[in-house]
Formats: sequence, structure tokens, C-alpha cells
Amino acid sequence: PFEGNQTLFDQSNTQVAKDKSINTKWILDWTISPNTSLSVLSRINVDRDKEDGISSNVITGANKPAFDRLVVSNNDQQKSSSQQYNVHLRHQFENSGIELNMDSDYNIYRNGHHIAYVNDFMYNQSETMESLLMRNIQQTDIGIFAGKLDVSIPLKESWTLDVGSKYSQ
Repeated sequence: PFEGNQTLFDQSNTQVAKDKSINTKWILDWTISPNTSLSVLSRINVDRDKEDGISSNVITGANKPAFDRLVVSNNDQQKSSSQQYNVHLRHQFENSGIELNMDSDYNIYRNGHHIAYVNDFMYNQSETMESLLMRNIQQTDIGIFAGKLDVSIPLKESWTLDVGSKYSQ
């Protein structure tokens, strides 16, 4: 129990990080005919990150545990990528005023994130009492598709009927 005593921590921390990123984006707009157009968009981001660190904590005070120093080293490697794709087609039917719009999106996110923490519990400031390895794996793999179809039909001079459907997965 605490009983009003205190435990003090003095911490020093060193981190070294190396990050690399590649980003691309391109757009294609194509007028197929006076009534039809097509747009395609792609955006890709790839990251490669590596981080190593060490944290040293000196523990003092009346309420300290059996060890007097905690040293934590970590190794963090992240490889992630995100990709977005979009295709849009618009067509206006001649003389009727009816317009058709089709739109689709596909998004991908992948992350192979691994962190390893080595915890050394020490006494006399330098002798290892116990080591504990903890791993944190945050792998993510997501893919999302959405498609949409819309039709606009003019009914009267100032009236338009819009009908659409959407699908996503």
C-alpha cells in the first residue's frame, strides 16, 4: 500500500527515427464525345519508418519496488501503404436531357506495424534482475469498395427526377 510515501522516477530517453515516404497522384480527364466524359484518379502513398529508442528510469523514494532502475529499449518498424482509386463516367443522352453518372471508389490501407519492447529490471543501477520482452503487432489490411449510379430525368421545365443506387463493401 502507498501509505503516503512516494516513489520518484528520473527518466532519460533517446529516440532515433528514419522515415521514408513516396507519394504519387495522377488524374486523367477524357472527353470521349461532346456528351460523354471519363475521369480516373489514383493516389498512392508508401511509408517505411524505423525507430529505435532507449529509455532509462532511475527509481528512488521510500516506496520503491525491488529494483532501482528500469531500462526499456524499443524497436519500431512500420511499413504502410494507402491507395485510393476513383473512376467517374458521365453521359448525357442526346435530345432527351437524361444524364447518367457512374462513380466507383476503391481504397486500400495496409500496415505491417511491429514494435518490440525489451524491459530490463535492474538493481544496484547495473545488474539485471529480470528481462521482459513485449511485442505489439498492429497489422492492418483494409479494402473498401463503393459504387454509385445516378440518373437525372427532366420531367418539366423546372422539375427533375433524380434516381440513384449505391453499393459498398
